[in-house]
Amino acid sequence: MKATTKKQLRRALVILALVVGVIGLALAAIVWTGLSDRWVRDAVVNQIEQATGGRVGLKAFRLNWVSLRAEIEQLTVHGTEPEGTPPLFHVERMVVDLRVVSFFGRKIALDEVTLDRPEVYVRVDADGRINFPGPKVQRAPGKPWQERVFDLSARELRLENGSIAFNDVRVPLAVEGGAFSLAVDFHAPAPGREFYTGKLSWQGMKIAARRYQPFASDVQAKFTLERDAFSLDQVLWKLPGSNLDVTAKLSGFANPQWNFRYRGWLNLDDLRTILRKPATPSGRVDFTGEGNYTNRKVSVAGRYSAQAIDTRWEWFDSSEIAVRGSYRADNRALSVPDLELQLLGGRVQGQLNLVFDGLKFRVDSRARGMSLARLLDAVGHAGFPIESLHWNADVDVEAVTTWSADFKAVDSRGVMLWSPPVTPQAGDIPAAARLPFDYSMVRRRVRIASGEISTPSSQLKIDGTLGARDSSLEARLVVDDLLPWDDFINQIRGAKAEPRRVSGMATWQGRVIGPLDSPTFSGRIKLAQFTYGRYSADELEGEMSYSPEAFRLMRTRIRRGSATAQVGLALHFDDWSFCPACAWSLETTLERAPTDDLQA
Repeated sequence: MKATTKKQLRRALVILALVVGVIGLALAAIVWTGLSDRWVRDAVVNQIEQATGGRVGLKAFRLNWVSLRAEIEQLTVHGTEPEGTPPLFHVERMVVDLRVVSFFGRKIALDEVTLDRPEVYVRVDADGRINFPGPKVQRAPGKPWQERVFDLSARELRLENGSIAFNDVRVPLAVEGGAFSLAVDFHAPAPGREFYTGKLSWQGMKIAARRYQPFASDVQAKFTLERDAFSLDQVLWKLPGSNLDVTAKLSGFANPQWNFRYRGWLNLDDLRTILRKPATPSGRVDFTGEGNYTNRKVSVAGRYSAQAIDTRWEWFDSSEIAVRGSYRADNRALSVPDLELQLLGGRVQGQLNLVFDGLKFRVDSRARGMSLARLLDAVGHAGFPIESLHWNADVDVEAVTTWSADFKAVDSRGVMLWSPPVTPQAGDIPAAARLPFDYSMVRRRVRIASGEISTPSSQLKIDGTLGARDSSLEARLVVDDLLPWDDFINQIRGAKAEPRRVSGMATWQGRVIGPLDSPTFSGRIKLAQFTYGRYSADELEGEMSYSPEAFRLMRTRIRRGSATAQVGLALHFDDWSFCPACAWSLETTLERAPTDDLQA
């Protein structure tokens, strides 16, 4: 290489280095003095004004080139609303974290976006026009025109302490979520026929509302905005276990009227978690419907079905409930004229009415062919295991049931009829009954007025109340054979008690008092050919008291063979069971007692 060429190359490199240095110093000066922020600020304001057609105010814009964070203070977009009224959009502070996707491709994405106190104010004038002016466009005469006026995507979006207002109606807004995207296109097929179309997607969105549990959900929406109409072409809302698909159209802003259609399924576990309502049953409800909303009045109609409804209540636990029917609703009430349930092997038909003020429900129902064995299993309780009676029957019920909110204050009154099953199962004891009842969840008790139950070997008449906290039931029981009652007697004695064989004939007239899971049976008892474990007697007659704390026989006469004893017995129990440390007392007067009979 010639010396002249080398010298020229060195000069070119020095000049290039000087140019790069000057450019670097110039860029540093621009950043240091804030000129870059002002340039970007002016570009942001210009782009928003072009996209919205409104007047834009921006107090401050700061861009940190090192951390790629932009901060905006008091961004305001004025639409066509009158002076002195709130602007179309305002946000106190907006923080945007940027992420370089491709340096050489000049692609930058929004990483996290936070809006503090965003406010949207939509105003509709008397002519039905909204206060959104529309973008500033330039179009060749007579040719249709389309432009994307807004395209935003962010990895995370958070809206804090915000609100949306429609004329005088304001809705608070606080929401955050994951991947967010919103694209809006402006269409102008002809002068005076301009409209917008948009697509929105937000994954992992969480809404904080009242005292409800925040929950993540995914939302996708397509919409069209015209000068005097708005339509949601499709909204897909996916909750943790539920889905909702909605289409809606608003025809006119001056006299707004919404017409909408919807379908979906609801997992009741979502309601239990989100609304913090532990008494809500579990299960799935499928529904469809349509309706309209105008002049602040709503009207909907549709159909629904529910499967595998599981109540899990203290005094009724069943997972075999299926429901279906149609419904109509307005602002005041909801009605289901053809309610139908598959319950406990039978069919329930009736009508449901709900008054929204206080969420007051009422069901007039007629049940046919329910299984008594399943019913006793559903209402069975650890302290009062009536399913161990092994009774079965076909159950018919006429009832009126009311409750409020999520199955609070349930009241049910009517009459229950049992008839022996047509095809009894092995081990079942057929039963027949007539039981007028009045159940109250608040009082946690059921009143039975002059009820009667009969089986092949027993007859029971009852009148009074059975309650979780306090029972007072008058009863007369005649049993020709106690052996079928073995399982019930042994279970009610408690899990710790050793099972005993009980047989014989019995007549008992008395009362059941106290809490239902630890009742006291008191009254007069008469036994014949009686066996209890290794104890037996030909006759026993006297006054009896039986509770978890003690068993007492008072003024009792016992006969075995030719031996007769007058007995007073008190056994103190530990949860229905007599233990080695438990106190006891016995007073006995014997009459004509042969040694053999006394020993036996």
